[in-house]
Amino acid sequence: MIRTFKDTGIHFTFPTNWKMEREENDDGWTVLVQSPATAFMMVCLREDMPVAEDLVDTTLAAMKDDYPQLESVERSETFAGQPAVGYDMEFFSFDFTNTCWARSFYTPYGTVLVMCQTCDQEDNEAVLRAMCKSMRVDEE
Repeated sequence: MIRTFKDTGIHFTFPTNWKMEREENDDGWTVLVQSPATAFMMVCLREDMPVAEDLVDTTLAAMKDDYPQLESVERSETFAGQPAVGYDMEFFSFDFTNTCWARSFYTPYGTVLVMCQTCDQEDNEAVLRAMCKSMRVDEE
């Protein structure tokens, strides 16, 4: 079974056994969808329209602060039907390889940052990729 998140023209599906939390911010909102284990997807809408590259660069810098051995590759692709920029990242934590990716793109409603993370002990990368693939942005 699947559930659907929909807010401010952004929607995506996720498994019913994953927990979702939504939080209002000064400039928009953030939603966190977490697996029963440790995998998660975070989606942040910034209505103040910051530069997409700045959002992913800040995310990468924060990750490197936490994980100095982090390896990253710059990516650009179509995400939720929009041109997106970002990074694929890998790092080690507690003897596990962690895979993470961050993408940012513009919508009529604001700049979106999507960040997903899972580790090699889980089998959730395909689920996270499917959640990302299900993401859509409504036309204004």
